[in-house]
Order: sequence, then C-alpha cells, then structure tokens
Amino acid sequence: MSRVKEEDKFLLTYKFRAYPTALQEYKLENWLFALCWLYNHALEERKRVWKEEQRTVRYSEQQNNLPKLKKKEPKQTGYTNVLLVGVYPYQKFRP
Repeated sequence: MSRVKEEDKFLLTYKFRAYPTALQEYKLENWLFALCWLYNHALEERKRVWKEEQRTVRYSEQQNNLPKLKKKEPKQTGYTNVLLVGVYPYQKFRP
C-alpha cells in the first residue's frame, strides 16, 4: 500500500462564507420561502392526482402548468421559470 503524497491531494469542495446585507437577507428568505412553497405545492399535486386518478404526474406536466400557477399565485412564484422549474420533484410519487 503506497502513501499518498501531500502534493497529490486535491480539494473536493470549498465553502464560501456570505455576509448578506439586511435587504439581501430579506430577499434570500423570501426566495427560499417561495421555493419551499412551490415544492410542497408540486408534491401535494402529485399526491392528490395519485389518490384520485391512480396515475403519476410527470415533471413535464408540472413544468407546463407553471405559467398558470404564476398567474394564480404571483406572490409565491414571483421569480423566473428557470429558478422555479428546478424545484419540482423528479421521482414518481406512489404511496
């Protein structure tokens, strides 16, 4: 078994410490709240559809319904679709 030389090691991750201003912190908290709300909404939709229709909701279905949801709930979804689409659960939901 050979020893690993110090120069052969490499850094896998690096953490950056953020010091947001009060306004930035407020915006980050609102963004996090919106993403959590959207994820929970999408998961609830999947549960409801499975319970009522015994079928799974595809990612593309939820993605295509995002513009309607943004009109219906502008406070919770007041961000670009690019940020919001990544929140949807990818796995099929089956209880």
